[in-house]
Amino acid sequence: MTIFDVLIDTMDDTLGFAYLHFENNKRDELLDGLSPADIHTVLYDLFNLKSPFGFRRKIEDEIFHKIDLFNWAELIISKLKKQESINIDEIDNWPQSSCDISKIATHLPKEYQNYRKESAFWIFLMEKAGIFRNTDGVWTASKRINRLDNNPRNILKSLIEGVGFRINWSVFDGKSAMEMGQMAFGISLIMLAKYGNEYHDVKF
Repeated sequence: MTIFDVLIDTMDDTLGFAYLHFENNKRDELLDGLSPADIHTVLYDLFNLKSPFGFRRKIEDEIFHKIDLFNWAELIISKLKKQESINIDEIDNWPQSSCDISKIATHLPKEYQNYRKESAFWIFLMEKAGIFRNTDGVWTASKRINRLDNNPRNILKSLIEGVGFRINWSVFDGKSAMEMGQMAFGISLIMLAKYGNEYHDVKF
């Protein structure tokens, strides 16, 4: 084999990788203007800097503070920064929700069913989102808390990742798991962001 042959093989490989890179990053109308690389990022690394998903830049803190969950989470995080731990049974106030939290609690893993029904789901959610660590019914701060900086946007990101990637959705209704449907939840968020304000008939 001559050096010319080596150069030809190298050029073939380089051109092949360049072509793949081009195709992977080419936007496709069938994918609603997303590229295959965008889809991969949405499926596996939703908040990557290259991800097509993101929050609007100007979301006022007032919007987040209208949601009881964020006010409650900020309060608990602030307490954990001042003290090393919090006994879960000593927490009196839990977020208010329009969902039937007590019913959801009956579908949770056994270790969470020992808690009160009004608190079991929130305990489950915050731990699966990686915000708090539980040791024998006592919450301590996770390493993630420092990165959250008690910012409601960062808290929301952790909750979305927790619900999307680390919680089996069957706990919400007790029905069998649908892993494939859950896997593409990021695509649903993008569709909601793009078309959520548009009127559509409820037809199939």
